[in-house]
Amino acid sequence: MQNKVIVFEGIDGSGKSTVSELVAKIVFARFVDSPLPEFKKTRKIINESNNLEEKFLFYLSTNRVLSDYLKKEVRHTSIVCARYYPSSLVDYSTRMGIGVDELMAKYAVSHNQFYQPHAGILLTVSSEEQRRRILFRNGENLTDSDKNCVLDDSYRSNINLKYLFIAKQLNWRVIDTTQKGLNEIVSECVKIVKGV
Repeated sequence: MQNKVIVFEGIDGSGKSTVSELVAKIVFARFVDSPLPEFKKTRKIINESNNLEEKFLFYLSTNRVLSDYLKKEVRHTSIVCARYYPSSLVDYSTRMGIGVDELMAKYAVSHNQFYQPHAGILLTVSSEEQRRRILFRNGENLTDSDKNCVLDDSYRSNINLKYLFIAKQLNWRVIDTTQKGLNEIVSECVKIVKGV
């Protein structure tokens, strides 16, 4: 694979971090986890805030920095990225109780303001399997997002529908990971990436 950017998205517990990291190794691409490491300290401070707008604007700005990074670095290498700006749109539109398009209009955000990957892969998972994975992975150390997905079916459903909405808009591939083992999921994703 030469000079491609592949983005993985998905609801918590869908496998996006694990799968994308393994795919990056197999196709000899640089793995990038969003937000970029330089935002680590600020992210911790922002996450303690109760102001949703403040959080959304912070993550949106990290996505703009990531967009510039991807555009620059793809000239030198291929990149597999776990999470991108759709994560922020989906998460915060759900928390704010509005649609993705409404959120984008409110903050004058459009898809063409961000570097678009050569391919996007959305990983999905059933609610039962998602709960099992989140609890197995994190035990009692659940993030706010984990708690919402595990305890609130309407939140989880909303997140899932919004991811599917964006995937359709951007013509991304959708893979249901519910009944598949890790090797099968990775293999399927590698085929997609090599076909780009």
